[in-house]
Amino acid sequence: MAGFATPKIVGAAGLVAPGVGWAMNGLGLFWTGDDGVHWRLITPPDVTATGDAIARIVDIAYAGRGQIWVAASDIEGGAGLPRHSALERTSDGGRTWRSLTVPGCYACVVVAHLSVLDPLRGFALAGTQHRWRLYASHDGGATLNTVAIVPLRGPFVFSNARRGWGVGAGGQRLYGTVDGGRSWRRIELRPPNRYAGEAITVGVPRSFGRGRGVVPVRFRDRRTKAQHVVVYVTRDGGRTWAARPAPPSGDVGAQTWGFPEALPFSAATAQDWVLLAGASLYATRDAGLSWSVVRPRHVPRAPHVWDLDFSSHSVGWAIFNATLVETQDGGRNWSRVGPARR
Repeated sequence: MAGFATPKIVGAAGLVAPGVGWAMNGLGLFWTGDDGVHWRLITPPDVTATGDAIARIVDIAYAGRGQIWVAASDIEGGAGLPRHSALERTSDGGRTWRSLTVPGCYACVVVAHLSVLDPLRGFALAGTQHRWRLYASHDGGATLNTVAIVPLRGPFVFSNARRGWGVGAGGQRLYGTVDGGRSWRRIELRPPNRYAGEAITVGVPRSFGRGRGVVPVRFRDRRTKAQHVVVYVTRDGGRTWAARPAPPSGDVGAQTWGFPEALPFSAATAQDWVLLAGASLYATRDAGLSWSVVRPRHVPRAPHVWDLDFSSHSVGWAIFNATLVETQDGGRNWSRVGPARR
């Protein structure tokens, strides 16, 4: 079976059904509803007709009860029309799909990122090289309405219909909104003294409801090129943020700089986080106040660790050398797994 990309198991935060997840390889998009025990191939037909799912599917969001949104790029237009980006959506767990070209964005480079609040409400980010727009839906993705031109260029998340956080400026800035995305302000993330003045790459924001959220940030030493992680925590919907540094020994300098997604960090809950740095896995169960270190078996050094996602403090998934693997013991042992056609 071809190599895998981007595993994701969602539901640990209590926002959607536990055990729901997905993974992709050259055969397409696979879906699981039981923490990976069984998998089903659910690639949208537009993506299948165009080619490689890994190259076409940019983001995916689960809205509950079999409702899935997929952001797809470079989709064939048909009838002489140019390739375009689209929001693909299903309400029956991937058995049937509907495709929506984003309004006013037929020539957009990509529908880049998604954030879904519930089966009806969600947001999509799409744009060209120089202009990006935020869109909102209140009918399960059947229609999208323009919210605003935004400074975002990377992943974003909404904690409710009004408050959200997103990445801009090539991963160098974090922005926040309190009016549903109509306006955005830059959030100043004060660095710990030891990292003051260093360049940053903001990672993927995560929301856990009730105003709780985390954002991992990498700081890079100009001289050594070492990268160290600080996780910023909010308990009040993004009004204030507290810095929780990962152990200084957790150097992730082998990871690609400037890409928010290129960080093997996962937050299963607002308190349970893991960071894979080299041959060590750092874990915390109290939101970064204290950390423990695990020496996993059979883990390749970065950058061969392409992705990491935990659904609890013990159950996790990762891509090692294009192989989908899982752990049931907090990262001490990993075993190869793989979606099969069902």
